[in-house]
Amino acid sequence: MMTIYPLLGHRRREQVKRTLSKWRAMRYVRISPLVEWSILEAWAAGEVTKVALARRFAVSRETIYNVLDRSRDHAVMEHGSSALTPIDIAWLAGLVEGEGNISINGRSFTIRIKMADHDVVERAATLLGGKLYPVKAPRSGWKAMWLTQVKGATAAGWGMTLYSWLGQRRRHQVRDALAHWRRQGNGAINAGLADAILAYRTARLSQAEIMALLKVGKSTVYRCTRSRLPRMRVTRQQEAARVAIRASAALPMS
Repeated sequence: MMTIYPLLGHRRREQVKRTLSKWRAMRYVRISPLVEWSILEAWAAGEVTKVALARRFAVSRETIYNVLDRSRDHAVMEHGSSALTPIDIAWLAGLVEGEGNISINGRSFTIRIKMADHDVVERAATLLGGKLYPVKAPRSGWKAMWLTQVKGATAAGWGMTLYSWLGQRRRHQVRDALAHWRRQGNGAINAGLADAILAYRTARLSQAEIMALLKVGKSTVYRCTRSRLPRMRVTRQQEAARVAIRASAALPMS
C-alpha cells in the first residue's frame, strides 16, 4: 500500500493513513513468511532497535517481538547461503502452478508437490520448510517419485504468499481451501458442525451430499460418524425422510 501511496489522491491517502494507524495499533498482525524472513534478516544485519524494525516494515512492536521470539526456536529457512528472495518465491509459485496441489487434506490446509526430479523437490522442500519423502513408482518401469508437503498454518501462509503469482485455477484452490480450513476452525471441527454432520448422516444422506451441504471434506464426515453410527439398512420410511431433507436443502436428486 505504501508503494502506491504517492500515486493516490487526497481521499485515498487519508484512507491509507487511517487504516495503517489502526493496523499498527493491533497487538499482533499475521504477516507472510517473506516479510517475516525479511525482518529476521534485517535484525541479523544489525538493525539498531525493534522500534526501527516496526517502522520499517509498518507493523506493531508486538509483531516484531513475536517474530524474534519464534526465531529463537525455529531456524530461518534458507536456500544455500542466502535468505529467501522474491526470485525464490516466484520459482516456487511456478512449480506449484505446474506440479503442485493445493487442497484440504483431512482437516488441514495442504500444499503438496510430487515429481520425479529429486533436486527440484528437494529445493522446494527447503524453501517451504517441509520434509522430503520418497514415493514408490506407481508402475513397474516408471521413475520413482519424490514428495514434499506442508500443512496447517504454514501451508495457509504460503498459500497467501504465493497467491498473486498463481493462475486462476490455483487461486481458486487457495480460496476454496482457506474457506474450508477457516470454517473448520483452522482444522478443528466445532461441536455444532459435528452434530449437524451426525444428524444428516443418521437421516441417510450420503457423504457427498453432506460435503456439498456443509462444505466439509470427505474425511471430516467419516471421522465424525465412523464410531458413532452402526451399519443400518435403509427402509422405505428412511428413504422418504432422506428425500425430504435433500429437497429442503436444495440438493440435486440422484
